[in-house]
Amino acid sequence: MVSRCRNVPPAGRTVPRPVDLDQLYRAEFARLRCFFEKRVGYDIASDLAQEVFVRAAASPAFNQADNPCGYLQRVAMNLFIDYIRRQRTRGQMWELCDNRDARCEAEQEYALLSDELDWLLTRALGELPHRTRQIFRLNRFEKKSYRAITGELGISLSAVDYHMMKALAQLRAAIEEQS
Repeated sequence: MVSRCRNVPPAGRTVPRPVDLDQLYRAEFARLRCFFEKRVGYDIASDLAQEVFVRAAASPAFNQADNPCGYLQRVAMNLFIDYIRRQRTRGQMWELCDNRDARCEAEQEYALLSDELDWLLTRALGELPHRTRQIFRLNRFEKKSYRAITGELGISLSAVDYHMMKALAQLRAAIEEQS
């Protein structure tokens, strides 16, 4: 890494005290950027140096400071300490790789839920009376219409409707009981 901090004057001693924040910014920004660059790297240094001036401008104590350059240095040090603490608590950041880190569904969880639901419905179907179970299987698994079931079993349309409603109610009750 190439340092851009070679011709930066030292803090406060050779730079005359600026009258306003704009002059102080012009006089001290490069030095503060170099302070951060040596500690956190070039990418973040400018942002942190800018943050020093934002915090100083928002502070009422800044206007009463006898040594504004020293005040900025203290703000910079506190900001650096805060940055290091955040990095420690944040943990390691890894670059996102699309082919490796693509979002995937929870396949194992879905498989377990599907198996559980299948077992639950099989058990509930086994508890149905024979005629009700037969009508339900013809309609839902073999995809036969109510009219086709009436013709095959020789029962009325209202009987098919009754058995289907009974089967659906019992299956719904079994599912709700597990939830």
